[in-house]
Amino acid sequence: GTAVTKLLCESDGTVRGVQTSDGEFEGSAVISAIPSPALLPLYSDWKTEQAEFLREFVFSKMPLVIFEGPVRDAVTYWGGVLDRLAGHRISFMTYSHKKYPGACRARYLLAWPMGSFGEELIELSDEEIIDAVTEELRDTSPADAESIESASVVRHLHTYPQYKQGMFERLLRFKASEGWPAGLYLAGDYTEGGLIEGAAQSGYKAARKLIAG
Repeated sequence: GTAVTKLLCESDGTVRGVQTSDGEFEGSAVISAIPSPALLPLYSDWKTEQAEFLREFVFSKMPLVIFEGPVRDAVTYWGGVLDRLAGHRISFMTYSHKKYPGACRARYLLAWPMGSFGEELIELSDEEIIDAVTEELRDTSPADAESIESASVVRHLHTYPQYKQGMFERLLRFKASEGWPAGLYLAGDYTEGGLIEGAAQSGYKAARKLIAG
C-alpha cells in the first residue's frame, strides 16, 4: 500500500532502490509489475524508444459497477456478453454466485461498461456512473434492475492492455531493452499478452532473470 514515486539509480544507470511515500528502500534490483503508463514517470533517463512506448501504450478505462440485491438465483450462467450492434452499452455482466459457487450469496451483479462507454463514464461522480449504468441495465435485464438495493463503483484506469496495430512489435522491442536501467526487470499483464496467466508468467520470468543475473 506504499506508493513508489521514483526509481533510484547510481550515476552509471544502475538501480539502487526506490523512493516511496514512506521514504527510500534500497535494493540491488527492482521488478516493475505496474501498468506501463505508471512506470514512465518513475525514471527520467529512458532511452528514446522506451519512453515513446511507455507514453503511447494504453489501457482501457472502466468504472466497474457492483449492484447488490436479490438477483435472480435461477440463472444458469455466470455471465453474458451484450450485443453492441443491438444498442447495448454495457459490455458484459457477471453473477458472482454463479462464477464463484459457494463463495457468496445470490446478491451481486457486476456490470462492465468498457470501450467508449467506460471512457465516457470514468471521470463522472459515482452517483452519475451508477445512474447511467442502471438505466442501461433496465433495458438489458429489467428483472435484475428491479431487484437493486444498492450499488458501488470501482474505477479501473488500466483495465486491459490495448494492442493497437504495430504495438505488439514495439512491446517486443521494449522488452528487449530490459537492462536499462540496469537492475530493472519488467513484469505485468501487458508484457505477456494481457491475460491473467501472462501476468503470473511475467512475474516468474522476471524473478528467474533476477536470480540468474
